[in-house]
Amino acid sequence: MGAPEFLEVLAPLTNAQRQQVDALVTAGRRVLLAASFDDQTTPLKKLAPGSGHPVGLVVLGNALREGVQDTVAYLQKNGVSLRVISGDNPQTVRYVASAVGIKNSDKVITGAELAMLGDKAWDKAVRAATIFARVQPEQKERLIATFQKHDNFTGMVGDGVNDALALKKADLGVAMYAGATASRRVADIVLLDNSFTSLPLGMHLGNRIMQAIEVIATLFFHKIIFGVVLLLATLLLALPYPFDPRHVTFMNIFLVTLPTIMWTLFPPNPQHRVQPMHFWRDTLWAVAPIALISGVAMVACYALTLGLNPGMSHADAATNTIIVATFFGVYLVFLASRMLNVTYDGPARLARIFYIVSASSVALLAFGSQFVRDFFDFTRPNWAFLWPTIAIVVAAATLQYWLAARAGNRLKAKITRA
Repeated sequence: MGAPEFLEVLAPLTNAQRQQVDALVTAGRRVLLAASFDDQTTPLKKLAPGSGHPVGLVVLGNALREGVQDTVAYLQKNGVSLRVISGDNPQTVRYVASAVGIKNSDKVITGAELAMLGDKAWDKAVRAATIFARVQPEQKERLIATFQKHDNFTGMVGDGVNDALALKKADLGVAMYAGATASRRVADIVLLDNSFTSLPLGMHLGNRIMQAIEVIATLFFHKIIFGVVLLLATLLLALPYPFDPRHVTFMNIFLVTLPTIMWTLFPPNPQHRVQPMHFWRDTLWAVAPIALISGVAMVACYALTLGLNPGMSHADAATNTIIVATFFGVYLVFLASRMLNVTYDGPARLARIFYIVSASSVALLAFGSQFVRDFFDFTRPNWAFLWPTIAIVVAAATLQYWLAARAGNRLKAKITRA
């Protein structure tokens, strides 16, 4: 008993039988040929061609797993290019791939055809094909290496011993818990429920976590850049640095602590697949001009306050500058979602409410309570001192909004082209 292609050489089929086999494999069935031989002593692989005769077919069929079409659609929608690598009959593999909705499932090549190709022709054929049938284990490993050579991040899903080499070679190897022990040992992830349909959930959660990291990183970059601008400007202008360590602690509550808690408890819901290789472009380069504007605006407000009020104390000027810096930090929390193309679903809206309520409570306590105000070395905000800075803040915030929208539009355009 064995594959029709092998045994047919030893036990030839009639045209009618050949058509029957073709019809079965085209319909997605796995077909095994049973044959008998008069020679009972010679090993199967050494029998002479045509020395046997067929006695029957063993036809196997498996129903598609529930949800596999949805999984394939989700992966392809999120930019994952799918390939099928199998040791089965090419027509059977093609039928199954087409049934689950894999794109370009008509582009089929066999392991025998691949074995006849040189290196350059191999690369070209592999990149053009979608279905790889009758493939040997070492060919599976080479296929993964070929995709990696062309800067593709590769993921391999398999459950058999024949998949072990490819699973180990892939950037991400995914094995089934019920599969071969060898495949589980070399895989990076083992699906305990043995279901390919678990991948979208993992991708979705990972995507949200990476988006939260990008948002939080944006807040940190903003704080660092405007702090450097303020430090250098005060040195150049020979002004005393406005912040004491306790002031920085106060601002960190708004700029870092509360936003980090918010995005950790309520991760954002990205509208696209986050690309870790674009981390610096989507975070640092996007927020840098906004942070520079924050720093320049803070310096202008600080210098203007001191210039218009020569008799103002350092504590008054520091308090005024802290209010401005805190505003820009809070403002960026809401600009970040626009920059990074984040969707505000129900939990994210709750997170924003949590942040607004928490920030307002801390601000009221800090400036309304004499004890807390003295602890942070604040003075009562003087609106006469604040009014000259409002125009600067409004102008800076308007420009920052435009830059954030522009960064978000650029990101959307890149996603659309991808």
